[in-house]
Amino acid sequence: MAKTLAEATTPTAPDIERYLQALDQYFSAAPYKRWFTPSFEPILNGLGVSYYPPAAGALHTDICSQLATNPTWSGLGARRLSLSAAGGAVWRDLISALRPDILLMSVARAHLAALGAAPTKEWESVFIVERENPYIVRARRVRIGDAEPLVVFGQAANTPFGTISGNDKRRLGETLLGRF
Repeated sequence: MAKTLAEATTPTAPDIERYLQALDQYFSAAPYKRWFTPSFEPILNGLGVSYYPPAAGALHTDICSQLATNPTWSGLGARRLSLSAAGGAVWRDLISALRPDILLMSVARAHLAALGAAPTKEWESVFIVERENPYIVRARRVRIGDAEPLVVFGQAANTPFGTISGNDKRRLGETLLGRF
């Protein structure tokens, strides 16, 4: 007897378990280290967590696509538009379910507006790297479904938080840990 479309697309308990195992193993098996390690890992280490075992405690999500893509986002071309439209709603549901404490974001400012989050506080400067053109990290609480995470935003470059050093990133994480 043939399955209905709903039956064919409804995950079973073993399907869900395999999916969760694949997500859990992402940073153990074949992580995209040249992106994650210099970008976010020093901040996470300052917060006392990591993407990588054994200190793992951080999760990476993408606000534009609900799944990792191959090629990477920049190589998707026009396909990014369809992923962004569907991905945003799925991402908000995920954040509502996970209820994270902090969301580290270093994206184009236009993506901040696309979060679909209701601000509960105004932006506040939480970390500044003093230089000719100061790098200012801002934070504020937002409501996404049932979650009220602290969104920490730093301007992106070629990589997230790409214009500040690893030491500054680690100090940022330590500042966030001590303050929030």
